[in-house]
Amino acid sequence: MGLSRSNRTGRVWRGWLLGLSGLAACGTAHLTALPAPDAARPAALEPLDVPEPEARSMRAPAGYRVEAVVTGLTYPSSVEFDDEGFLYVAEAGAVWGDSNARPRILRVAPDGEVRLLTERLVAPVSDLLWHQGQLYVSHRGRISSVSPEGVVRDLVTGLPSLGDHTNTQLCVGPDGKLYFGQGTVTNSGVVGLDNFFTGWLPQHPEAFDRPARDIRVREGTYESMNPFVMAGGKEPATVRTAPFAAFGAHHGEDEAVRGGFRILGSDKPTGCLYRCNLDGSALEVYAWGLRNPMGVLWGNDGQLYASNRGMSERGARPVANAPDDLLLIKQNAWYGWPDFVSGVPITDPRFRPSFGPRLEPLMFNPPGVDQPLLTFGSGSGVGKLARAPEGDRHIFMAVTGDFSPMSVGSLPVDGGPRIVRIDPLNRRVETFLGGGEEGVLDQGLGRQTPGQARAGLRRPVDVAFTPNGDALYVADLGVIEVQSTRFPTVRPYPGTGVIWRVVPHDVRVQPAAGLSIQPPRVDAAPAGK
Repeated sequence: MGLSRSNRTGRVWRGWLLGLSGLAACGTAHLTALPAPDAARPAALEPLDVPEPEARSMRAPAGYRVEAVVTGLTYPSSVEFDDEGFLYVAEAGAVWGDSNARPRILRVAPDGEVRLLTERLVAPVSDLLWHQGQLYVSHRGRISSVSPEGVVRDLVTGLPSLGDHTNTQLCVGPDGKLYFGQGTVTNSGVVGLDNFFTGWLPQHPEAFDRPARDIRVREGTYESMNPFVMAGGKEPATVRTAPFAAFGAHHGEDEAVRGGFRILGSDKPTGCLYRCNLDGSALEVYAWGLRNPMGVLWGNDGQLYASNRGMSERGARPVANAPDDLLLIKQNAWYGWPDFVSGVPITDPRFRPSFGPRLEPLMFNPPGVDQPLLTFGSGSGVGKLARAPEGDRHIFMAVTGDFSPMSVGSLPVDGGPRIVRIDPLNRRVETFLGGGEEGVLDQGLGRQTPGQARAGLRRPVDVAFTPNGDALYVADLGVIEVQSTRFPTVRPYPGTGVIWRVVPHDVRVQPAAGLSIQPPRVDAAPAGK
């Protein structure tokens, strides 16, 4: 199962470059953590001309207009409304290439007044939810409530969000409980060199994936170059890591069973959907076997849905051409991670990577796997979900777009950054809001022409309707530019984030479009502690 020395030479480096995707795969990412030889240093990105947001460059259905409601934001990750029409915007804080941005929540009154509600959060901030007079926030490793005075009270803590993916979207089910997603620590079950470069492995070498139920894993380890040696340490040049174990660790004799090892289920596993009471008590796993469930939503049809981002061609166990999915979630069901891709065994030739070891299942006798409701192109970047107004069964989903050229070799991405409308009954998907003319956009770099960023939709991650259903709001992270030679260069552009609004032509809504948020307008300390 290990990676041979001949494969390692020059290929491990390429491996961790490929297929990275996500809102903030590691909130503390430091892409310069490893000193690179001069010959291998990334080429500098050319200056990017970032135009002002322009709604006219977007495609919306006939009878609707698009407006830039709030501009000048730094990585807005969530948009939500309270019962009185106040708009809440979360800025994620750290994203790839910028670990210094501060997380915060802004409150925008119907008259356009902007207030800083709180910045006492842990980046990245993944989601906001208003329910029965209370604002909830999903941020790194915890679920909290936020009072009108900006006081943050933790409800759930200690979530396993120290790795590639964090806890994600919140929703309330018909049982009155709080539901949310939790991503995996690794790409495909094995800690590797890619996790050193995304920044978390040097800071949290103890982190690894833990299953929700007892499982048996096969014997064998995966070999990686040792980044700690490259950074000046005295450890061996290569290390072998077992699946569901810390970097460089093997399973112990006390875990050995015939033909493999026993891994006990955790009370706080990775790669699952959780639910709990509104006060954070009675936390339990609802479903498992998901890699990165960005969106979690109870639809108007009474069904639970999750948008799940697929595995990537990177790390010690690279997986090629893995689609993103929309899943219909059933309680206690298993959705295949890390041994199935969209319900298909990982050994299928279509997932064979261009480097690394032959793909083999990690688990003995896995549970029966549930099939996805819909699949999207590899690296599409499925995001958060919103249900249509009452009486309409449609689901709306943000699609962030791929991260080419780091996802070179993936299946075609259908459509680029956009908002889609989904009929789950007929499994029909149509673009509701697009970023520009078909064939014009470079989906990965977010450019219309070399050196030119899009004026319209760039990296949409969240969608939300107003309480009366009059308008659809979209949180757009802004420009995040990606280039790679032997090393990736990720450059996010703070201040390019936008909250867009799609509304029928004959409807007037508040706040008025054209708010521009700059730090001096919202730098006062919040009232709460």
